[in-house]
Amino acid sequence: MWIDVQTKMEETQIPSTTITTDFLRDMGFCQPSMGMILGTGFGRFSEMLEVEARVKYNDIPGFPVSTVAEHAGYLVSARHGKTRLVIMQGRIHRYEGYSPEQVTFPVRIMHQLGARTLFVTNAAGGLNRFFQVGDLMSIVDHIDMMGGDPPPSIGPPDFRSGPVYDEELRIVLADVAAKSGMTLRSGVLSSMLGPSFETPAEIAMLRRFGADAVSMSTVPEVVVASQLNMRIAGVSCISNMCVGDEPSPIKHEDVAVVVNDAIDRFSLLMTGMLEEINL
Repeated sequence: MWIDVQTKMEETQIPSTTITTDFLRDMGFCQPSMGMILGTGFGRFSEMLEVEARVKYNDIPGFPVSTVAEHAGYLVSARHGKTRLVIMQGRIHRYEGYSPEQVTFPVRIMHQLGARTLFVTNAAGGLNRFFQVGDLMSIVDHIDMMGGDPPPSIGPPDFRSGPVYDEELRIVLADVAAKSGMTLRSGVLSSMLGPSFETPAEIAMLRRFGADAVSMSTVPEVVVASQLNMRIAGVSCISNMCVGDEPSPIKHEDVAVVVNDAIDRFSLLMTGMLEEINL
């Protein structure tokens, strides 16, 4: 039986999306065609666009607040050419203590504001031995290893199987990268709950499952965006390599440094895609 999302939100003390979207429209968030979620280290990208409005998560009714370093916690209305975007400058994680409903609430808000395409980013550990630290990876599929309650269904279950990540958008990303002379990997993203980094045994398991990279986010938001029939694309930045018998220790601040170094390449890739798809 599918879940009535509004009832579920009321049960978990999440306010109506209407209250939140009305507030944001009053703040200047008008009919975005794309939503973006900027993960660890990616937040600076939004400052490279024409920013029209910027509101701190704390000031938005019902919006969850990011508590992780390198996640600024602002919702941004921006423009690139004719394309309007609503951008999360910092995301919400399950490991911060939030429920699946709270983590995915911003995606519902983006959709209600008008966004019909979602672009996700994250920092991820590399599992594919051919990858290198700093590589950008176009996400072709994912493996959900987070466990726990899934995000609520929005309507009757759809039993069709098929790709979640939009093939046309992935082709555009690949074309933009090729024209720019940029290396763009492609691969399967796995998600773990975190906040601890993966053990050698977990890394070996994920590699056997066919994962090319691992993160602590992204999949819940993608699942809800798929339920909302949004087009989805995403890029991971390989922040460290999880290969070898004893992977090197990694700290969160090290991850952010690697992604920040890749921002110029990501910006070139992202703006090129926006110009090609002309949303």
